[in-house]
Amino acid sequence: MIMSILNIFRRPNAGWRLKLMAIGNIVAMVYFITMTGICVYLSLFEIVPLAYGKTPETVYKHYGFILFIFLNVLGNFLMTFTTDTTVQRMYNQRLTRKDTKLVEKLTDECAICSIKPPPRSHHCPLCDRCVLKRDHHCFFITTCIGYHNQKYFILYCFYMMLGTFYAVILINVHMTILYKVRIAGPLSFITLLPLTLVKYWTSNNVPLFLLFLVLMLYVSLFAGLFTAAVFYWQMTITIFGQTQHELWHGINKYGSKSMWKNFKDVFGSYWFISVVFPIPLPQEGAGVYRVKEKSSKDEESQASATTGDRVGRKPITHKKKILKKMN
Repeated sequence: MIMSILNIFRRPNAGWRLKLMAIGNIVAMVYFITMTGICVYLSLFEIVPLAYGKTPETVYKHYGFILFIFLNVLGNFLMTFTTDTTVQRMYNQRLTRKDTKLVEKLTDECAICSIKPPPRSHHCPLCDRCVLKRDHHCFFITTCIGYHNQKYFILYCFYMMLGTFYAVILINVHMTILYKVRIAGPLSFITLLPLTLVKYWTSNNVPLFLLFLVLMLYVSLFAGLFTAAVFYWQMTITIFGQTQHELWHGINKYGSKSMWKNFKDVFGSYWFISVVFPIPLPQEGAGVYRVKEKSSKDEESQASATTGDRVGRKPITHKKKILKKMN
């Protein structure tokens, strides 16, 4: 997908907004790689040896946790980035009879891709492809989140959240040991960066490395809060069987009423393996969705609620029937 982003600058019809979004994609990806590398380096080679070097067992535990988080962040990042979630993949794979019949009935064709996308699929101007069950375009990974890579993206956000919050704790410990800087509460945290900057520029008492640690503390905290919000948002729309586009437009006709089925539709039957190991595992289907059918109870309740309107009067309730018989 990165080549599609770079090719935007070669497109003759690409406007300045699309080019600006492409630049944002590249900057966001470079930012992610750089900050992740810095946090991992600080944790492994600076903070943990200094803070817990006297107890080797504790050091090994921290090393194990850091490497576990880092490998899952990196693995899910790569799986999200490399997994093909385009509509063309659906046409290339073997479909079931029901899916084949539904695909054969498709009539609308994408004017750019010259392909008939199934329901819930949309064309991405940045990736320049029709994406299967498209949710959104992630600038930090420079690819679209769709049917086949959404689970990797959610797990990427989860482990990024854990890693950044863990980095906040380690950086705070490091500043306390080296420079006796402690965060006593919210007010001290809010004023930490401004006061450190003022002292750095007005006097020579503040080391440059302390200023760097304070900046990393803020960056890690905000990154953790951001990924936590994205993780919560993605899990919410997952269990309710919707995408961002469908939620914003009030569309709720494809997901199941069972939250567990909606969860498995994204994470698959082997979800317990995906949570720990970022490896490619099969999905439940092929990304072809049908409009969910209403149950008989829903149809009866809807029919009883609208019966009165059809005949031009309100429906008679049970109490009204009893009063009518008594009179």
